[in-house]
Amino acid sequence: MKGGKKLSFPRRIYKFFKYRIFKILLFRRDRPTLHKIYNNYFVILPNVFHPGLYNTSVYFARSMEKANIKEDDSVLEIGTGSGIGAVFAAQHSKHVIATDINPFAVRTARINSILNNLQDKIDVRLGSMFEPVVNEKFDLILIHPPFYMGKPTNWHETAFKGGEENHVCHTFFGNVSKYLKPNGRVRMLWSTIADYPDMEKELEENNLVISKIEEKDNITEILFIYEFTKKDLNIENTKISY
Repeated sequence: MKGGKKLSFPRRIYKFFKYRIFKILLFRRDRPTLHKIYNNYFVILPNVFHPGLYNTSVYFARSMEKANIKEDDSVLEIGTGSGIGAVFAAQHSKHVIATDINPFAVRTARINSILNNLQDKIDVRLGSMFEPVVNEKFDLILIHPPFYMGKPTNWHETAFKGGEENHVCHTFFGNVSKYLKPNGRVRMLWSTIADYPDMEKELEENNLVISKIEEKDNITEILFIYEFTKKDLNIENTKISY
């Protein structure tokens, strides 16, 4: 899985000016903003990852159209942020749970589920990782994890920094199988700028295998959508006899 690549000099210059101009002119963190994404409107409260400033959430949400989500599928989005992934998933499924450790994100996601008339399909819960869904299992789990190592110092940084020794991804990969139904799958967004180490090795150690990949060059980074499932150990260990 690709990640940890440095941007070329032209891409770094583009990213530097793009994000700073957008932050100054369009998206002020100290006040709520209203943002339109395709045919949906989203209120973004301060201290919450803004999908209008960063292209990652929009790309991930848009991919729900090709995710083969069925109406009766139970869907979980971990780290929902503004709720954009849950809103787009709920356009296909009537059972979506969205969680976040950030209380401002939980409030934002609840507002956006109501704003998009999906409050009957989306259940937003406060908590870290799988804590809000203990003993539940899902057909599809969505995650757009923090791309960087490091300890967040405020709520906004939790969307970027996943921790130092015990990174969010480490916890996720080690536990996700327990929350998947027999044919359940995970859909995850990743990036070339991510610096989480040895992801492929960790997936293998936790008996998770990649089943589908999409990618998009966003100029400032290349985004990937990985879909993986639990390895079928029964088939793998079956011996053929004659």
